Amino acid sequence: MAYPSIESTSNGFDSTAQPNHICNLPAGRMAGNIVVIHFAAMVGATAFFSITPPTGWTELIEVEQGLSAEFRFACFYRVLDGTEADTVTATTPGKNTRHSYICYQISGYNGTPEISTVSTQDTANPDAPSLTPSWGSAPNLWIVGHTHRVGVITMSALPAGYSDMITVSPAYNYTPYFGTGCKNATAASDDPGTFTLSTGTNMYGIAFTFAISGSAGGSPAIASPAIASKLMASGII
Repeated sequence: MAYPSIESTSNGFDSTAQPNHICNLPAGRMAGNIVVIHFAAMVGATAFFSITPPTGWTELIEVEQGLSAEFRFACFYRVLDGTEADTVTATTPGKNTRHSYICYQISGYNGTPEISTVSTQDTANPDAPSLTPSWGSAPNLWIVGHTHRVGVITMSALPAGYSDMITVSPAYNYTPYFGTGCKNATAASDDPGTFTLSTGTNMYGIAFTFAISGSAGGSPAIASPAIASKLMASGII
């Protein structure tokens, strides 16, 4: 089995409080690949709300930060079929919230991804939770992330062994900050360790660990039926 590959990423935020939240999907999308969106939303006052994923997407997790009802994290994914628009919209029904997100387009995967239960910590060194995927030891793509409600608190280091940091830094207190990193490793589980933030006061953080297994082989992702026909004619698929 080979490791999954990150083909492209996208990220963004919106500091306008509203119930509809547009996420730009990664460029160069290919049918058969999977896109994963890590999404956080913040309301300006303590109030319960929920997150609804875009139509046609599967939600892996949605959690409220244990110290504050005003901040939530969710993760959703979709296997691309080529009909997707360049943007999708998540919602926070009945609540005007501000959001941030990081998207990954991944190829060469097997099965469905899994995500840890989250850790909710108010510290400058939040500890990403351990994850033991249900499929056992395999060549996995691991992604760790941390998000918090204070956009001016920044991330300077990922857990040891992780790289390719992506950050979303709104520089506004009520729009979520986001940081993620990744690694390839063949293992049955991973306990990533800690991030390093600029401070850890009153920021209501959420940390998570995500994994997706590598593919045992098979047909490549394709962009259109026309390309598929040419590959079939040449005996590639």
